Amino acid sequence: PVLRNEHGHPRYSNLGYAFLGLVVERASGEDWWTAVRRLVLPAPRFPTVTATPSPGLRRLPGLGPLRLKPWGLSQSAYRPAGGLWSTLPDLMAHAELTTSPTASRLGWHRDPSGLAVHTGSGRFSSCCVVLAPDRGAAGVAHSTGVPAPRLQRRLVDALLDHVG
Repeated sequence: PVLRNEHGHPRYSNLGYAFLGLVVERASGEDWWTAVRRLVLPAPRFPTVTATPSPGLRRLPGLGPLRLKPWGLSQSAYRPAGGLWSTLPDLMAHAELTTSPTASRLGWHRDPSGLAVHTGSGRFSSCCVVLAPDRGAAGVAHSTGVPAPRLQRRLVDALLDHVG
């Protein structure tokens, strides 16, 4: 059965994405990451997307030399649930694909004005994309250091001010 919230909308499930990753592996005959790079996020179009960024490219929250250790999702069955890293330009390029008339917008929150918002977060990191296709505007933001639920709201508000 599909997990649903009180409004009947599907709920996000890390376990569900872990299972989906296994389905992708069995159906494609490839490991999950190879299938994702071939079918969804091809390297020529999204060169910076990775499941295992080099330490020099990571931006980790913390104070001085005391930095949080990143989640080790890239080595676990939960890889399909998140843990991908990229630059903001690659994230924006992916978001722009969703503005095509044939693109799926599953996972996007939409309002009647046509505005689409997608958020994602981890322990102390959050990312947000806002698309306003009717206005030809879009924005993307990422931040670390603030607990994710409050950070998502701040990013959405800031992008709405910028895009709206």
